[in-house]
Amino acid sequence: CNVNGTQGCWILTDARCIPGSEGAPLYTRKENQASYLTGIIAASLCWKNKEWVGFSIACSLSSIYRAFDFHQQNNQLKLRMDSQEWTEKRLSNGLFLHMEDTVASHESPLLSTTVLVKVGSTWGSGVILNKRQGIIITS
Repeated sequence: CNVNGTQGCWILTDARCIPGSEGAPLYTRKENQASYLTGIIAASLCWKNKEWVGFSIACSLSSIYRAFDFHQQNNQLKLRMDSQEWTEKRLSNGLFLHMEDTVASHESPLLSTTVLVKVGSTWGSGVILNKRQGIIITS
């Protein structure tokens, strides 16, 4: 991965993502180590000049947390009062995809922050930023 931007906010990766993958989690694995959540896909760059490129741009998770903390400390972040209750209810009754059921047990803590979000007939992926406050980031 190549990192660029203010405080390394953008990640250019050779992770090949199809269009529509925006909001998906980006995991990084160091040699002989476990994977960890690094960022969230912002755009996939599949084609350029009629050639397959196969790059993706992601927003680093650390920059998302920094922005979240900044806005929260400056009272600029407006949270719905019922967001914590809403998230807890959805997580407890299975309306979100539980990744633990689909992966090996050693990876489940890593993927447990990735959720499927459904609104009406549409769906998307999200990453839980703060379970207690009910904050999920989506694209």
